[in-house]
Amino acid sequence: MKKSLAPFLMCALVVFGMTGCATLGKNTDNEFKLKGPENSILVYGSFISSIGILTNQYDDMTFVQLNTGLQNQTVHAETNSFKKYWFAKDVMPGGSFKLIYFAEGSGNHTFFITPGLQGKTAADFKTPDKPGLFYNGICEQYGLGFKQDMGAAGELETLKDIRLKFFGSAWDPLIKARIGELENAKK
Repeated sequence: MKKSLAPFLMCALVVFGMTGCATLGKNTDNEFKLKGPENSILVYGSFISSIGILTNQYDDMTFVQLNTGLQNQTVHAETNSFKKYWFAKDVMPGGSFKLIYFAEGSGNHTFFITPGLQGKTAADFKTPDKPGLFYNGICEQYGLGFKQDMGAAGELETLKDIRLKFFGSAWDPLIKARIGELENAKK
């Protein structure tokens, strides 16, 4: 009785194939994983893009940490309901972050922009070494150029807006205290 090896070989290929797929994927051993205000930074700001006479709000922003002496981190910024202000929580202290992607919407169209790793945009930032809050300013893109305003009035407006997202969280007391500092400085 002659048996075919074909079924055995097919089973072996499936098992080895599945094992190979299970071992592939993103290596997260060196990724920054600490969370909360005692270990990380809440970065916040505003990003506005103007092309010609149109002013667009972004729909998505992604940053990567470039300092090779530190852990890896990819940061996906969240927006408020009006897409004017953005924030990213649990960001690594002491990191250098580069804007690598953003999508902006204008009516029925979405533009995807990838500035790449070369050059600098006003949205790029370096986080302080201590955990807490970090304001990245109001960044405006005009064509291929960027400008940034780090004024206290913009920070106060941004914090008041994003505070609703953090109400009752571990970040809320820090945000509330910073709002108080900025309002007292205005007086």
